[in-house]
Amino acid sequence: MSNDDFAMGPFPNEVVLAIVEQMDTRSMCRLMETSKTLCKLIRDNERSISKRQFAKYGTPVGNVLSSDLFFRRRLNYGTFKAVKEMEMREARIDDVLRNSGYINLAAPIHLGPLDVVKQERLYLLLKQALKHCDNIADIAANPPCAQMIQPSYRRFEVGHFRRYNVPYGFQLQDPVTKHRTRQLHVEYIQNLPAEDFAMVIYLLSALESGYSQIMSHLANFDPTFPERVVVVKECVLRHGSWYAWGLACGDNHWRIMTDAISQVGMVELIKFEFGLETEETEEELKEPNLHSGLWNRFKSLFPTDGTGYARLYQLVGRLVNGSGDEDEGGDGEKAGEEETEEQAEEEAKKEVREESKGEDRGEGRESVAALV
Repeated sequence: MSNDDFAMGPFPNEVVLAIVEQMDTRSMCRLMETSKTLCKLIRDNERSISKRQFAKYGTPVGNVLSSDLFFRRRLNYGTFKAVKEMEMREARIDDVLRNSGYINLAAPIHLGPLDVVKQERLYLLLKQALKHCDNIADIAANPPCAQMIQPSYRRFEVGHFRRYNVPYGFQLQDPVTKHRTRQLHVEYIQNLPAEDFAMVIYLLSALESGYSQIMSHLANFDPTFPERVVVVKECVLRHGSWYAWGLACGDNHWRIMTDAISQVGMVELIKFEFGLETEETEEELKEPNLHSGLWNRFKSLFPTDGTGYARLYQLVGRLVNGSGDEDEGGDGEKAGEEETEEQAEEEAKKEVREESKGEDRGEGRESVAALV
Protein backbone atom coordinates (compact mmCIF):
# COMPACT_ATOMS: atom_id res chain seq x y z
CA MET A 1 0.00 0.00 0.00
CA SER A 2 1.41 3.42 -0.97
CA ASN A 3 1.76 6.27 1.47
CA ASP A 4 -0.98 8.12 -0.37
CA ASP A 5 -3.37 5.19 -0.11
CA PHE A 6 -2.61 4.83 3.58
CA ALA A 7 -3.09 8.56 4.20
CA MET A 8 -6.49 8.62 2.53
CA GLY A 9 -7.67 5.37 4.02
CA PRO A 10 -11.26 4.32 3.36
CA PHE A 11 -12.71 7.81 3.90
CA PRO A 12 -14.42 9.66 1.04
CA ASN A 13 -13.21 13.14 0.13
CA GLU A 14 -16.18 14.80 1.83
CA VAL A 15 -15.25 13.29 5.18
CA VAL A 16 -11.59 14.20 4.79
CA LEU A 17 -12.49 17.80 3.95
CA ALA A 18 -14.87 17.99 6.93
CA ILE A 19 -12.00 16.90 9.18
CA VAL A 20 -9.61 19.40 7.60
CA GLU A 21 -12.06 22.24 8.23
CA GLN A 22 -11.73 21.63 11.97
CA MET A 23 -7.92 21.91 11.90
CA ASP A 24 -5.80 24.96 12.43
CA THR A 25 -3.53 25.97 9.56
CA ARG A 26 -0.41 24.51 11.17
CA SER A 27 -1.97 21.06 11.58
CA MET A 28 -3.42 21.27 8.09
CA CYS A 29 -0.02 22.05 6.56
CA ARG A 30 1.50 19.08 8.38
CA LEU A 31 -1.26 16.88 7.05
CA MET A 32 -0.63 18.11 3.52
CA GLU A 33 3.02 17.09 3.85
CA THR A 34 2.06 13.47 4.43
CA SER A 35 0.51 12.84 1.03
CA LYS A 36 0.53 14.33 -2.45
CA THR A 37 -3.07 13.24 -2.90
CA LEU A 38 -4.15 14.94 0.31
CA CYS A 39 -2.15 18.03 -0.58
CA LYS A 40 -3.87 18.31 -3.96
CA LEU A 41 -7.30 17.67 -2.46
CA ILE A 42 -6.87 20.40 0.13
CA ARG A 43 -5.35 22.84 -2.34
CA ASP A 44 -8.19 22.30 -4.79
CA ASN A 45 -10.69 23.10 -2.04
CA GLU A 46 -8.80 25.98 -0.43
CA ARG A 47 -11.57 28.52 -0.94
CA SER A 48 -14.40 26.43 0.50
CA ILE A 49 -12.28 25.23 3.44
CA SER A 50 -11.07 28.75 4.20
CA LYS A 51 -14.57 30.20 4.09
CA ARG A 52 -15.82 27.74 6.67
CA GLN A 53 -12.78 28.24 8.88
CA PHE A 54 -13.07 32.01 8.53
CA ALA A 55 -16.70 31.93 9.66
CA LYS A 56 -15.63 30.68 13.11
CA TYR A 57 -14.15 34.07 13.97
CA GLY A 58 -17.32 36.10 13.51
CA THR A 59 -15.54 38.56 11.23
CA PRO A 60 -17.31 40.29 8.31
CA VAL A 61 -16.75 38.50 5.02
CA GLY A 62 -13.93 40.15 3.12
CA ASN A 63 -10.21 40.62 2.79
CA VAL A 64 -8.07 41.26 5.87
CA LEU A 65 -4.79 43.01 6.54
CA SER A 66 -1.74 41.07 7.60
CA SER A 67 -0.03 41.88 10.90
CA ASP A 68 3.58 42.07 9.78
CA LEU A 69 6.22 44.29 11.34
CA PHE A 70 6.04 47.75 9.70
CA PHE A 71 3.85 46.38 6.89
CA ARG A 72 0.27 45.25 6.30
CA ARG A 73 -0.45 43.22 3.18
CA ARG A 74 -3.91 42.55 1.81
CA LEU A 75 -4.84 38.91 2.36
CA ASN A 76 -7.67 37.80 0.12
CA TYR A 77 -10.80 36.23 1.55
CA GLY A 78 -10.98 32.50 0.89
CA THR A 79 -7.28 31.80 1.32
CA PHE A 80 -5.34 29.92 3.97
CA LYS A 81 -3.20 33.03 4.51
CA ALA A 82 -6.27 34.96 5.64
CA VAL A 83 -7.27 32.15 8.00
CA LYS A 84 -3.76 32.02 9.45
CA GLU A 85 -3.95 35.77 10.10
CA MET A 86 -7.23 35.28 11.98
CA GLU A 87 -5.66 32.55 14.11
CA MET A 88 -2.76 34.83 14.97
CA ARG A 89 -5.12 37.65 15.89
CA GLU A 90 -7.04 35.35 18.22
CA ALA A 91 -3.83 34.46 20.02
CA ARG A 92 -2.68 38.07 20.21
CA ILE A 93 -6.02 39.36 21.48
CA ASP A 94 -5.89 36.70 24.20
CA ASP A 95 -2.36 37.82 25.03
CA VAL A 96 -3.40 41.47 25.33
CA LEU A 97 -6.44 40.76 27.50
CA ARG A 98 -4.96 38.08 29.77
CA ASN A 99 -1.19 38.48 29.89
CA SER A 100 -0.17 42.05 29.09
CA GLY A 101 -0.94 43.71 32.44
CA TYR A 102 -2.98 46.37 30.65
CA ILE A 103 -6.32 44.74 31.50
CA ASN A 104 -7.35 43.68 35.01
CA LEU A 105 -10.09 41.11 34.51
CA ALA A 106 -10.35 40.29 38.22
CA ALA A 107 -11.06 43.87 39.33
CA PRO A 108 -11.70 45.94 36.20
CA ILE A 109 -12.22 49.69 36.27
CA HIS A 110 -15.76 50.90 37.02
CA LEU A 111 -16.94 47.35 37.77
CA GLY A 112 -15.17 46.25 40.94
CA PRO A 113 -14.19 42.66 41.84
CA LEU A 114 -15.65 39.95 39.59
CA ASP A 115 -16.02 36.22 40.11
CA VAL A 116 -14.56 33.76 37.60
CA VAL A 117 -17.75 33.46 35.54
CA LYS A 118 -18.07 37.23 35.15
CA GLN A 119 -14.38 37.56 34.39
CA GLU A 120 -14.80 35.16 31.48
CA ARG A 121 -17.87 37.05 30.30
CA LEU A 122 -15.95 40.33 30.43
CA TYR A 123 -13.09 38.70 28.54
CA LEU A 124 -15.41 37.66 25.71
CA LEU A 125 -16.99 41.11 25.55
CA LEU A 126 -13.59 42.83 25.41
CA LYS A 127 -12.43 40.34 22.80
CA GLN A 128 -15.37 41.23 20.60
CA ALA A 129 -14.66 44.94 21.11
CA LEU A 130 -11.06 44.54 19.98
CA LYS A 131 -12.30 42.54 16.99
CA HIS A 132 -14.42 45.54 16.06
CA CYS A 133 -11.21 47.59 15.98
CA ASP A 134 -9.68 44.95 13.69
CA ASN A 135 -12.74 45.18 11.47
CA ILE A 136 -12.27 48.94 11.24
CA ALA A 137 -8.65 48.41 10.15
CA ASP A 138 -9.65 45.76 7.59
CA ILE A 139 -11.88 48.23 5.76
CA ALA A 140 -8.69 49.40 4.04
CA ALA A 141 -8.23 45.90 2.55
CA ASN A 142 -11.54 45.93 0.69
CA PRO A 143 -13.06 47.89 -2.20
CA PRO A 144 -13.43 50.75 -2.81
CA CYS A 145 -10.21 51.32 -0.89
CA ALA A 146 -6.98 51.06 -2.84
CA GLN A 147 -4.29 48.85 -1.38
CA MET A 148 -1.41 50.67 0.30
CA ILE A 149 1.77 49.70 -1.50
CA GLN A 150 4.98 48.67 0.24
CA PRO A 151 6.87 51.90 -0.58
CA SER A 152 4.27 53.80 1.50
CA TYR A 153 5.03 51.59 4.49
CA ARG A 154 8.73 52.08 3.83
CA ARG A 155 8.25 55.86 3.97
CA PHE A 156 6.40 55.40 7.23
CA GLU A 157 9.21 53.23 8.65
CA VAL A 158 11.90 55.82 7.90
CA GLY A 159 9.86 58.63 9.45
CA HIS A 160 8.57 60.41 6.35
CA PHE A 161 5.09 60.96 7.80
CA ARG A 162 6.32 62.22 11.16
CA ARG A 163 7.05 65.65 9.67
CA TYR A 164 4.64 68.55 9.95
CA ASN A 165 5.03 69.74 6.36
CA VAL A 166 4.16 66.61 4.38
CA PRO A 167 2.39 67.67 1.14
CA TYR A 168 -1.26 66.74 0.82
CA GLY A 169 -0.61 64.22 -1.96
CA PHE A 170 1.82 62.32 0.24
CA GLN A 171 -0.52 62.51 3.21
CA LEU A 172 -2.98 60.40 1.24
CA GLN A 173 -0.27 57.74 0.97
CA ASP A 174 0.18 57.56 4.74
CA PRO A 175 -0.77 53.96 5.70
CA VAL A 176 -1.03 54.88 9.38
CA THR A 177 -3.33 57.91 9.27
CA LYS A 178 -5.52 56.37 6.53
CA HIS A 179 -7.16 59.56 5.31
CA ARG A 180 -8.81 57.82 2.39
CA THR A 181 -10.67 55.30 4.55
CA ARG A 182 -11.45 57.57 7.52
CA GLN A 183 -15.05 58.26 6.56
CA LEU A 184 -15.71 54.54 6.14
CA HIS A 185 -14.22 53.96 9.59
CA VAL A 186 -16.55 56.53 11.11
CA GLU A 187 -19.54 54.98 9.35
CA TYR A 188 -18.65 51.61 10.88
CA ILE A 189 -18.62 53.20 14.34
CA GLN A 190 -21.94 54.93 13.72
CA ASN A 191 -23.55 51.60 12.82
CA LEU A 192 -22.37 49.70 15.91
CA PRO A 193 -25.17 48.40 18.16
CA ALA A 194 -25.39 50.20 21.49
CA GLU A 195 -23.97 47.24 23.48
CA ASP A 196 -21.02 46.77 21.13
CA PHE A 197 -20.34 50.50 21.11
CA ALA A 198 -20.36 50.59 24.91
CA MET A 199 -17.83 47.77 25.05
CA VAL A 200 -15.53 49.53 22.57
CA ILE A 201 -15.58 52.61 24.81
CA TYR A 202 -14.96 50.43 27.84
CA LEU A 203 -12.07 48.63 26.11
CA LEU A 204 -10.40 51.96 25.35
CA SER A 205 -10.95 53.13 28.93
CA ALA A 206 -9.44 49.92 30.31
CA LEU A 207 -6.43 50.17 27.98
CA GLU A 208 -6.03 53.83 28.94
CA SER A 209 -5.99 52.89 32.62
CA GLY A 210 -3.44 50.12 32.04
CA TYR A 211 -1.24 52.31 29.85
CA SER A 212 -1.32 55.16 32.39
CA GLN A 213 -0.28 52.81 35.20
CA ILE A 214 2.51 51.14 33.24
CA MET A 215 3.80 54.49 31.95
CA SER A 216 3.22 56.31 35.24
CA HIS A 217 6.91 57.20 35.42
CA LEU A 218 6.32 59.55 32.46
CA ALA A 219 3.04 61.07 33.59
CA ASN A 220 4.59 63.57 35.99
CA PHE A 221 7.44 64.61 33.72
CA ASP A 222 5.95 64.64 30.21
CA PRO A 223 3.55 67.58 29.68
CA THR A 224 2.21 65.87 26.55
CA PHE A 225 1.28 62.67 28.39
CA PRO A 226 -2.51 63.29 28.18
CA GLU A 227 -2.15 63.74 24.42
CA ARG A 228 -0.12 60.54 24.23
CA VAL A 229 -3.00 58.69 25.89
CA VAL A 230 -5.43 60.08 23.33
CA VAL A 231 -3.13 58.98 20.51
CA VAL A 232 -2.83 55.45 21.93
CA LYS A 233 -6.62 55.08 22.02
CA GLU A 234 -6.97 56.48 18.51
CA CYS A 235 -4.34 54.05 17.23
CA VAL A 236 -6.09 51.08 18.83
CA LEU A 237 -9.29 52.16 17.07
CA ARG A 238 -7.55 52.49 13.72
CA HIS A 239 -5.28 49.46 13.80
CA GLY A 240 -6.84 46.99 16.25
CA SER A 241 -4.81 44.11 17.60
CA TRP A 242 -1.86 44.87 15.27
CA TYR A 243 -1.10 48.00 17.29
CA ALA A 244 -2.52 46.88 20.65
CA TRP A 245 -0.45 43.69 20.77
CA GLY A 246 2.70 45.43 19.58
CA LEU A 247 2.29 48.07 22.29
CA ALA A 248 1.36 45.76 25.16
CA CYS A 249 3.16 42.49 24.37
CA GLY A 250 5.63 43.00 21.52
CA ASP A 251 9.40 42.90 21.75
CA ASN A 252 11.68 45.88 21.11
CA HIS A 253 11.13 45.74 17.35
CA TRP A 254 7.37 45.95 17.83
CA ARG A 255 7.73 48.71 20.41
CA ILE A 256 9.75 50.71 17.87
CA MET A 257 6.94 50.24 15.33
CA THR A 258 4.13 51.21 17.72
CA ASP A 259 6.16 54.22 18.85
CA ALA A 260 6.49 55.28 15.20
CA ILE A 261 2.71 54.89 14.73
CA SER A 262 2.10 56.96 17.84
CA GLN A 263 4.45 59.69 16.63
CA VAL A 264 2.50 60.00 13.38
CA GLY A 265 -0.69 60.21 15.42
CA MET A 266 0.83 62.88 17.65
CA VAL A 267 1.76 64.97 14.62
CA GLU A 268 -1.81 64.76 13.37
CA LEU A 269 -3.19 65.68 16.81
CA ILE A 270 -0.88 68.68 17.23
CA LYS A 271 -1.66 69.94 13.73
CA PHE A 272 -5.36 69.71 14.52
CA GLU A 273 -5.19 71.25 17.98
CA PHE A 274 -3.00 74.19 16.91
CA GLY A 275 -4.50 74.71 13.46
CA LEU A 276 -1.26 74.02 11.60
CA GLU A 277 -3.00 72.77 8.47
CA THR A 278 -2.86 74.97 5.40
CA GLU A 279 -6.13 76.31 4.06
CA GLU A 280 -5.94 73.85 1.18
CA THR A 281 -5.29 70.91 3.47
CA GLU A 282 -7.95 71.97 5.95
CA GLU A 283 -10.48 72.16 3.15
CA GLU A 284 -9.61 68.79 1.65
CA LEU A 285 -8.91 66.71 4.76
CA LYS A 286 -12.39 66.90 6.23
CA GLU A 287 -12.47 63.38 7.61
CA PRO A 288 -13.07 63.43 11.37
CA ASN A 289 -10.73 61.48 13.61
CA LEU A 290 -12.21 58.32 15.06
CA HIS A 291 -12.52 59.80 18.54
CA SER A 292 -14.81 62.44 17.09
CA GLY A 293 -16.78 59.62 15.47
CA LEU A 294 -17.04 57.90 18.85
CA TRP A 295 -18.16 61.11 20.51
CA ASN A 296 -20.89 61.71 17.92
CA ARG A 297 -22.13 58.15 18.35
CA PHE A 298 -22.02 58.55 22.13
CA LYS A 299 -24.23 61.66 21.94
CA SER A 300 -26.80 59.74 19.91
CA LEU A 301 -27.01 56.91 22.46
CA PHE A 302 -26.44 58.45 25.88
CA PRO A 303 -27.47 61.73 27.54
CA THR A 304 -24.96 64.56 27.58
CA ASP A 305 -26.18 66.08 30.85
CA GLY A 306 -23.39 64.54 32.91
CA THR A 307 -25.01 61.14 33.39
CA GLY A 308 -24.01 59.65 30.05
CA TYR A 309 -20.88 57.89 31.20
CA ALA A 310 -22.66 56.53 34.28
CA ARG A 311 -25.32 55.09 31.98
CA LEU A 312 -22.69 53.60 29.71
CA TYR A 313 -20.79 51.92 32.54
CA GLN A 314 -24.04 50.64 34.02
CA LEU A 315 -24.82 49.08 30.64
CA VAL A 316 -21.38 47.45 30.66
CA GLY A 317 -22.05 46.19 34.18
CA ARG A 318 -25.32 44.59 33.08
CA LEU A 319 -23.60 42.92 30.14
CA VAL A 320 -20.88 41.53 32.40
CA ASN A 321 -23.40 40.36 34.99
CA GLY A 322 -25.46 38.76 32.25
CA SER A 323 -29.05 39.35 31.15
CA GLY A 324 -31.39 38.84 34.08
CA ASP A 325 -28.83 40.07 36.63
CA GLU A 326 -29.79 43.70 36.12
CA ASP A 327 -31.82 43.92 39.32
CA GLU A 328 -29.71 41.56 41.36
CA GLY A 329 -26.34 43.11 40.75
CA GLY A 330 -23.44 42.11 42.93
CA ASP A 331 -20.63 43.58 44.91
CA GLY A 332 -18.79 44.31 41.70
CA GLU A 333 -21.71 46.08 40.04
CA LYS A 334 -22.59 48.05 43.19
CA ALA A 335 -19.00 49.21 43.50
CA GLY A 336 -19.06 50.07 39.82
CA GLU A 337 -22.25 52.12 40.18
CA GLU A 338 -20.80 54.13 43.09
CA GLU A 339 -17.66 54.78 41.11
CA THR A 340 -19.47 55.72 37.91
CA GLU A 341 -21.34 58.57 39.62
CA GLU A 342 -18.05 60.27 40.41
CA GLN A 343 -16.70 59.29 37.00
CA ALA A 344 -19.73 60.77 35.26
CA GLU A 345 -19.29 64.10 37.05
CA GLU A 346 -15.63 64.26 36.09
CA GLU A 347 -16.31 63.23 32.52
CA ALA A 348 -19.04 65.87 32.24
CA LYS A 349 -16.55 68.56 33.26
CA LYS A 350 -14.11 67.31 30.66
CA GLU A 351 -16.84 67.29 28.01
CA VAL A 352 -17.65 70.93 28.72
CA ARG A 353 -13.99 71.92 28.60
CA GLU A 354 -13.35 70.09 25.36
CA GLU A 355 -16.54 71.28 23.69
CA SER A 356 -15.69 74.88 24.50
CA LYS A 357 -12.25 74.34 22.99
CA GLY A 358 -13.84 72.97 19.87
CA GLU A 359 -16.16 75.98 19.60
CA ASP A 360 -13.17 78.30 19.82
CA ARG A 361 -11.57 76.54 16.85
CA GLY A 362 -14.62 77.02 14.66
CA GLU A 363 -17.98 75.48 13.98
CA GLY A 364 -18.03 71.78 13.21
CA ARG A 365 -14.61 70.93 14.68
CA GLU A 366 -15.02 68.30 17.41
CA SER A 367 -12.32 67.94 20.02
CA VAL A 368 -9.96 65.04 19.56
CA ALA A 369 -9.88 64.50 23.30
CA ALA A 370 -13.65 64.43 23.77
CA LEU A 371 -13.62 60.89 25.15
CA VAL A 372 -10.44 61.01 27.23
